[in-house]
Amino acid sequence: MASAFGRLNYNFDDTKYGSSIYLTTDTKEYLNTYPLEIKTWQKNDIANGNIQNSNYFKNPLSTICDQLSANVNTFSSLISTIINYDNVSVNIAALSAATTNLNIEIINFKSHTSNVSGLTKSTSSVDETNKTVTEYPDYQKATGIGQQLLQIVNATDSVQNSSPVLGSMTSLFIGSELSSNLTTIQTDITTVNNSIRLFSGNLVSNISTSTVNTIISHFQSANTILGTRRDHDWNFYRNAISLVNDFNQVNGLGHLGNTQIYLVNNLIGTNSYITNIAANT
Repeated sequence: MASAFGRLNYNFDDTKYGSSIYLTTDTKEYLNTYPLEIKTWQKNDIANGNIQNSNYFKNPLSTICDQLSANVNTFSSLISTIINYDNVSVNIAALSAATTNLNIEIINFKSHTSNVSGLTKSTSSVDETNKTVTEYPDYQKATGIGQQLLQIVNATDSVQNSSPVLGSMTSLFIGSELSSNLTTIQTDITTVNNSIRLFSGNLVSNISTSTVNTIISHFQSANTILGTRRDHDWNFYRNAISLVNDFNQVNGLGHLGNTQIYLVNNLIGTNSYITNIAANT
Protein backbone atom coordinates (compact mmCIF):
# COMPACT_ATOMS: atom_id res chain seq x y z
CA MET A 1 0.00 0.00 0.00
CA ALA A 2 1.24 3.47 -0.87
CA SER A 3 2.28 5.76 1.96
CA ALA A 4 3.25 9.40 2.30
CA PHE A 5 6.74 8.53 3.53
CA GLY A 6 7.08 5.99 0.73
CA ARG A 7 6.64 8.80 -1.82
CA LEU A 8 9.95 10.28 -0.66
CA ASN A 9 11.91 7.27 -1.96
CA TYR A 10 14.09 7.38 1.14
CA ASN A 11 17.07 5.04 0.87
CA PHE A 12 19.82 5.26 3.48
CA ASP A 13 21.34 3.26 6.33
CA ASP A 14 19.84 4.90 9.43
CA THR A 15 22.63 3.59 11.64
CA LYS A 16 25.01 6.05 10.00
CA TYR A 17 23.11 8.92 11.63
CA GLY A 18 24.26 7.73 15.02
CA SER A 19 22.40 9.24 17.95
CA SER A 20 21.28 12.23 15.84
CA ILE A 21 18.37 10.22 14.50
CA TYR A 22 16.70 9.85 17.87
CA LEU A 23 14.04 12.29 18.99
CA THR A 24 13.92 13.51 22.54
CA THR A 25 11.25 12.25 24.89
CA ASP A 26 9.65 15.70 24.92
CA THR A 27 9.49 15.78 21.12
CA LYS A 28 7.91 12.34 20.96
CA GLU A 29 5.44 13.33 23.64
CA TYR A 30 4.53 16.45 21.71
CA LEU A 31 4.02 14.47 18.46
CA ASN A 32 1.83 11.96 20.28
CA THR A 33 -0.16 14.62 22.16
CA TYR A 34 -0.67 17.04 19.28
CA PRO A 35 -0.62 14.97 16.08
CA LEU A 36 -1.74 16.56 12.84
CA GLU A 37 -5.37 15.71 12.18
CA ILE A 38 -5.23 13.96 8.83
CA LYS A 39 -8.29 11.97 7.83
CA THR A 40 -7.93 8.55 6.20
CA TRP A 41 -8.96 9.79 2.74
CA GLN A 42 -6.47 12.64 3.04
CA LYS A 43 -3.68 10.22 3.98
CA ASN A 44 -4.54 8.12 0.94
CA ASP A 45 -4.60 11.14 -1.37
CA ILE A 46 -1.25 12.36 -0.05
CA ALA A 47 0.24 8.90 -0.42
CA ASN A 48 -1.04 8.47 -3.98
CA GLY A 49 -0.08 11.99 -5.07
CA ASN A 50 -1.37 13.58 -8.27
CA ILE A 51 -3.49 15.94 -6.19
CA GLN A 52 -5.45 18.30 -8.42
CA ASN A 53 -8.23 20.75 -7.70
CA SER A 54 -10.47 18.89 -10.14
CA ASN A 55 -10.39 15.89 -7.79
CA TYR A 56 -12.36 17.91 -5.26
CA PHE A 57 -14.06 20.83 -6.99
CA LYS A 58 -16.15 21.48 -10.10
CA ASN A 59 -17.52 24.57 -11.79
CA PRO A 60 -21.31 24.15 -11.51
CA LEU A 61 -21.82 26.54 -14.43
CA SER A 62 -19.29 24.98 -16.80
CA THR A 63 -21.89 23.07 -18.83
CA ILE A 64 -24.32 25.97 -19.20
CA CYS A 65 -21.44 28.28 -20.19
CA ASP A 66 -20.34 25.79 -22.86
CA GLN A 67 -23.93 25.50 -24.10
CA LEU A 68 -24.28 29.27 -24.26
CA SER A 69 -21.01 29.60 -26.16
CA ALA A 70 -21.96 26.84 -28.60
CA ASN A 71 -25.33 28.43 -29.35
CA VAL A 72 -23.84 31.89 -29.76
CA ASN A 73 -21.33 30.42 -32.22
CA THR A 74 -24.15 28.63 -34.04
CA PHE A 75 -26.05 31.88 -34.30
CA SER A 76 -22.96 33.74 -35.50
CA SER A 77 -22.28 31.12 -38.16
CA LEU A 78 -25.92 31.22 -39.25
CA ILE A 79 -26.05 34.95 -39.89
CA SER A 80 -22.71 34.78 -41.71
CA THR A 81 -24.35 32.54 -44.35
CA ILE A 82 -27.06 35.12 -45.15
CA ILE A 83 -26.10 37.15 -48.23
CA ASN A 84 -29.01 39.59 -48.37
CA TYR A 85 -31.82 40.90 -46.22
CA ASP A 86 -35.20 42.01 -47.54
CA ASN A 87 -35.17 44.78 -44.93
CA VAL A 88 -32.17 46.93 -45.78
CA SER A 89 -32.37 48.71 -42.42
CA VAL A 90 -31.45 45.56 -40.52
CA ASN A 91 -28.39 46.38 -38.38
CA ILE A 92 -26.28 43.31 -38.99
CA ALA A 93 -23.11 45.02 -37.73
CA ALA A 94 -24.73 45.59 -34.34
CA LEU A 95 -26.01 42.02 -34.28
CA SER A 96 -22.57 40.64 -35.08
CA ALA A 97 -20.97 42.85 -32.42
CA ALA A 98 -23.50 41.67 -29.82
CA THR A 99 -22.65 38.01 -30.49
CA THR A 100 -18.91 38.70 -30.37
CA ASN A 101 -19.16 40.62 -27.11
CA LEU A 102 -21.27 37.93 -25.51
CA ASN A 103 -18.83 35.21 -26.47
CA ILE A 104 -15.97 37.18 -24.91
CA GLU A 105 -17.97 37.66 -21.72
CA ILE A 106 -18.88 33.96 -21.53
CA ILE A 107 -15.16 33.11 -21.64
CA ASN A 108 -14.38 35.61 -18.88
CA PHE A 109 -17.35 34.49 -16.80
CA LYS A 110 -16.46 30.81 -17.06
CA SER A 111 -12.88 31.56 -16.04
CA HIS A 112 -14.10 33.53 -13.03
CA THR A 113 -16.57 30.87 -11.90
CA SER A 114 -13.91 28.20 -12.28
CA ASN A 115 -11.75 30.28 -9.93
CA VAL A 116 -14.35 30.91 -7.23
CA SER A 117 -15.62 27.32 -7.37
CA GLY A 118 -12.14 26.08 -6.47
CA LEU A 119 -11.45 24.38 -9.78
CA THR A 120 -8.69 26.84 -10.72
CA LYS A 121 -6.64 29.49 -8.94
CA SER A 122 -6.70 33.15 -9.82
CA THR A 123 -3.59 35.13 -10.69
CA SER A 124 -2.95 38.83 -10.16
CA SER A 125 -2.46 41.16 -13.09
CA VAL A 126 0.36 43.68 -12.99
CA ASP A 127 0.34 47.05 -14.73
CA GLU A 128 4.03 47.76 -15.16
CA THR A 129 3.37 51.29 -16.40
CA ASN A 130 1.37 52.41 -13.37
CA LYS A 131 3.05 49.97 -10.98
CA THR A 132 -0.29 48.58 -9.81
CA VAL A 133 -1.43 45.05 -9.01
CA THR A 134 -5.04 43.96 -9.55
CA GLU A 135 -6.29 41.06 -7.45
CA TYR A 136 -8.95 38.51 -8.44
CA PRO A 137 -10.84 36.14 -6.16
CA ASP A 138 -10.74 32.38 -6.14
CA TYR A 139 -12.25 29.90 -3.69
CA GLN A 140 -9.42 29.98 -1.15
CA LYS A 141 -8.92 33.74 -1.32
CA ALA A 142 -12.64 34.54 -1.19
CA THR A 143 -13.41 32.29 1.77
CA GLY A 144 -10.26 33.39 3.60
CA ILE A 145 -10.93 37.12 3.34
CA GLY A 146 -14.66 36.50 3.79
CA GLN A 147 -14.19 34.89 7.20
CA GLN A 148 -12.14 37.86 8.37
CA LEU A 149 -14.70 40.23 6.89
CA LEU A 150 -17.57 38.46 8.66
CA GLN A 151 -15.99 39.03 12.06
CA ILE A 152 -15.47 42.70 11.30
CA VAL A 153 -18.93 43.53 9.90
CA ASN A 154 -20.55 41.48 12.64
CA ALA A 155 -18.93 43.84 15.13
CA THR A 156 -19.57 47.01 13.10
CA ASP A 157 -22.96 46.28 11.48
CA SER A 158 -24.30 43.21 13.35
CA VAL A 159 -24.14 41.14 10.16
CA GLN A 160 -24.87 37.51 11.00
CA ASN A 161 -25.11 35.76 7.63
CA SER A 162 -22.71 34.40 5.04
CA SER A 163 -22.85 37.35 2.63
CA PRO A 164 -19.30 38.47 3.54
CA VAL A 165 -18.04 35.03 2.48
CA LEU A 166 -20.32 34.55 -0.54
CA GLY A 167 -20.07 38.13 -1.81
CA SER A 168 -17.07 37.29 -4.02
CA MET A 169 -18.82 34.33 -5.65
CA THR A 170 -22.38 35.48 -6.41
CA SER A 171 -21.82 34.37 -10.01
CA LEU A 172 -22.16 30.75 -8.93
CA PHE A 173 -25.82 31.31 -8.02
CA ILE A 174 -27.30 32.48 -11.34
CA GLY A 175 -27.66 29.15 -13.10
CA SER A 176 -31.40 29.62 -13.64
CA GLU A 177 -30.84 33.01 -15.29
CA LEU A 178 -28.26 31.51 -17.64
CA SER A 179 -30.60 28.66 -18.53
CA SER A 180 -33.31 31.18 -19.34
CA ASN A 181 -30.91 33.11 -21.59
CA LEU A 182 -29.88 29.89 -23.31
CA THR A 183 -33.50 29.10 -24.11
CA THR A 184 -33.99 32.61 -25.49
CA ILE A 185 -30.93 32.35 -27.75
CA GLN A 186 -32.04 28.95 -29.01
CA THR A 187 -35.40 30.49 -29.89
CA ASP A 188 -33.57 33.32 -31.69
CA ILE A 189 -31.70 30.75 -33.78
CA THR A 190 -35.00 29.18 -34.79
CA THR A 191 -36.41 32.61 -35.63
CA VAL A 192 -33.52 33.43 -37.96
CA ASN A 193 -33.60 29.96 -39.50
CA ASN A 194 -37.30 30.35 -40.30
CA SER A 195 -36.63 33.69 -41.99
CA ILE A 196 -34.17 32.27 -44.52
CA ARG A 197 -34.97 31.22 -48.09
CA LEU A 198 -32.87 30.39 -51.12
CA PHE A 199 -33.01 33.01 -53.87
CA SER A 200 -30.86 32.89 -57.00
CA GLY A 201 -28.43 30.58 -55.28
CA ASN A 202 -28.04 32.82 -52.24
CA LEU A 203 -29.52 32.69 -48.75
CA VAL A 204 -31.83 35.63 -48.14
CA SER A 205 -33.64 36.57 -44.93
CA ASN A 206 -36.94 38.38 -44.55
CA ILE A 207 -36.41 39.00 -40.83
CA SER A 208 -37.77 42.33 -39.70
CA THR A 209 -35.72 45.17 -38.27
CA SER A 210 -37.67 45.08 -35.01
CA THR A 211 -37.02 41.36 -34.62
CA VAL A 212 -33.29 41.85 -35.17
CA ASN A 213 -33.29 44.65 -32.59
CA THR A 214 -35.05 42.34 -30.15
CA ILE A 215 -32.47 39.62 -30.73
CA ILE A 216 -29.68 42.16 -30.19
CA SER A 217 -31.29 43.07 -26.87
CA HIS A 218 -31.33 39.40 -25.90
CA PHE A 219 -27.59 39.07 -26.47
CA GLN A 220 -26.90 42.35 -24.70
CA SER A 221 -29.05 41.29 -21.76
CA ALA A 222 -27.16 38.01 -21.40
CA ASN A 223 -23.90 39.92 -21.64
CA THR A 224 -25.04 42.32 -18.92
CA ILE A 225 -26.07 39.54 -16.53
CA LEU A 226 -22.72 37.79 -16.85
CA GLY A 227 -20.66 40.96 -16.70
CA THR A 228 -22.59 42.48 -13.79
CA ARG A 229 -22.15 39.45 -11.58
CA ARG A 230 -18.49 38.96 -12.49
CA ASP A 231 -17.69 42.63 -11.92
CA HIS A 232 -19.59 42.55 -8.62
CA ASP A 233 -17.55 39.59 -7.39
CA TRP A 234 -14.25 41.15 -8.40
CA ASN A 235 -15.12 44.51 -6.82
CA PHE A 236 -16.51 42.93 -3.65
CA TYR A 237 -13.30 40.97 -3.18
CA ARG A 238 -11.11 44.03 -3.68
CA ASN A 239 -13.31 46.09 -1.36
CA ALA A 240 -13.09 43.31 1.21
CA ILE A 241 -9.29 43.39 1.08
CA SER A 242 -9.34 47.16 1.51
CA LEU A 243 -11.75 46.99 4.45
CA VAL A 244 -9.80 44.25 6.24
CA ASN A 245 -6.56 46.20 5.75
CA ASP A 246 -8.19 49.34 7.16
CA PHE A 247 -9.47 47.36 10.15
CA ASN A 248 -6.01 45.98 10.85
CA GLN A 249 -4.57 49.48 10.84
CA VAL A 250 -7.32 51.07 12.95
CA ASN A 251 -7.45 48.11 15.34
CA GLY A 252 -3.86 48.71 16.34
CA LEU A 253 -4.65 52.35 17.07
CA GLY A 254 -7.12 51.36 19.76
CA HIS A 255 -4.76 49.28 21.92
CA LEU A 256 -2.02 51.44 23.42
CA GLY A 257 0.46 50.93 26.23
CA ASN A 258 1.49 53.69 28.63
CA THR A 259 4.40 54.81 26.49
CA GLN A 260 2.23 54.97 23.39
CA ILE A 261 -0.48 56.90 25.24
CA TYR A 262 2.12 59.43 26.38
CA LEU A 263 3.43 59.86 22.84
CA VAL A 264 -0.06 60.29 21.40
CA ASN A 265 -1.23 62.72 24.09
CA ASN A 266 1.91 64.85 24.20
CA LEU A 267 3.72 64.59 20.89
CA ILE A 268 2.33 62.73 17.90
CA GLY A 269 -1.45 62.45 18.25
CA THR A 270 -3.95 64.63 16.39
CA ASN A 271 -6.69 66.30 18.42
CA SER A 272 -9.33 63.92 17.10
CA TYR A 273 -7.20 60.85 17.89
CA ILE A 274 -6.50 62.11 21.44
CA THR A 275 -10.21 62.71 21.97
CA ASN A 276 -11.13 59.25 20.71
CA ILE A 277 -8.54 57.54 22.91
CA ALA A 278 -9.73 59.46 25.95
CA ALA A 279 -13.38 58.60 25.26
CA ASN A 280 -12.50 54.87 24.98
CA THR A 281 -15.76 54.10 23.13
